[in-house]
Amino acid sequence: MRVIFVISLVSFMFVTWQTNPVHCRQHKTPQVVDLGYSGAKVETVMKTSDVVYAKPMCHGGRCPPPPPTKTCSKPSSLKAVSRAGHAGYFGTIGSGKYKNNENCWWSIQAPADQRLRLHFESLYLEYGNRYCPYDYVNIHNGKNENGQRLGKYCGIKAPDDIITTGNSAYVRFSTDSSVTKYGFRLRYSIVSCNSLHTIFGSHGEFGTVGPAYGNFEECSWKIEVPNGKRVRLHFKRFHLENNNKYCPYDKLKIYDGSSASASLKGTLCGKRRPKDIESTGKTMFVTFSSDISLTFPGFRIQYSVPASCSVVNELTGPSGTFGTTGSQYENNEVCSWKIEVAQNKRVLLHIYRFNIEVEANCEYDSLTVYKGPNDSAPMLGKYCGETIPTFMVSSGNTMFIKFQTDGSARKPGFWIGYTTG
Repeated sequence: MRVIFVISLVSFMFVTWQTNPVHCRQHKTPQVVDLGYSGAKVETVMKTSDVVYAKPMCHGGRCPPPPPTKTCSKPSSLKAVSRAGHAGYFGTIGSGKYKNNENCWWSIQAPADQRLRLHFESLYLEYGNRYCPYDYVNIHNGKNENGQRLGKYCGIKAPDDIITTGNSAYVRFSTDSSVTKYGFRLRYSIVSCNSLHTIFGSHGEFGTVGPAYGNFEECSWKIEVPNGKRVRLHFKRFHLENNNKYCPYDKLKIYDGSSASASLKGTLCGKRRPKDIESTGKTMFVTFSSDISLTFPGFRIQYSVPASCSVVNELTGPSGTFGTTGSQYENNEVCSWKIEVAQNKRVLLHIYRFNIEVEANCEYDSLTVYKGPNDSAPMLGKYCGETIPTFMVSSGNTMFIKFQTDGSARKPGFWIGYTTG
């Protein structure tokens, strides 16, 4: 007869555990099993003659770290709470100093939109060769051994962290009838973001997923926009663990370049949504890390290329203003304004400030003014530099203004007003 323990991790995550029947005793009545640390017990409730369901009870959702993992013939001590602001999704499974002829398995499941990270805290099993024919740990994607095998492990060299492709993992520990060693300890935790993303394009979105990020997260995003452009980050939502301004626990770091060796623009935590952040070049690097304790809803960030002027503007009122915005205009921009006033009226153009990259023939960045409704009309003038152009008047009731920049220097730009005469 086999006995199955199911440890339900409050909402969403659960771990099932099975051993050889020789090490297990069937309980005929409900029991409460003390896990050996304050504030947490497992209530076992008999559902059938050979199935025991276990439910962790942690006061206020705050369990201390689990005690050392016991041999796989006894229930592993696990901790996971699915609500933000509490201890996150993580726990440990393992064997301790194991026996011969062990055959144990654990099925671990996370919320539907998240994945699992499996980390060997220790590994000391009998080693035969790279095929691990004697004592071994098998890890699969999915809820059972039918899923893709992610690895088979033995010996004393722990592998790199294992990330599932879905929201569940199956772990089996098996030993033969001869040599025994000190066993293994495996920590599992939720992955709410990928280890590394490289993002190209002029706009997009990234961040953590699910109701709360996981513990032990280490994620990064490299954002690269077209040449001559800059990156702007806008925070749609933001809520990380906060302790003080130095953000010692969970934190988001933003670098003004392509890696963490670039200039640091800020270290962020807490729940106050940050202001928009802009790069000085075409790349920005963002890292997120979380510790072993509390977790929160996380963050969602939009990135875009800031624009200093609209692509097309049509101005039809008797007066108005327009121009570039921000401290400097962008590279590789083409913006235009069509001004149309009442019939039998003319457009009077007043330039209040003017600073555009200078070149003898204004071949780099330029502001061009036309006498009619588009750039096919006769040209009133083409301007650059810092000298404010003189007052201009249209010959009819329309005027067209075009601003164009190249891929190099940027300047403060211009601001223009118009009236009707």
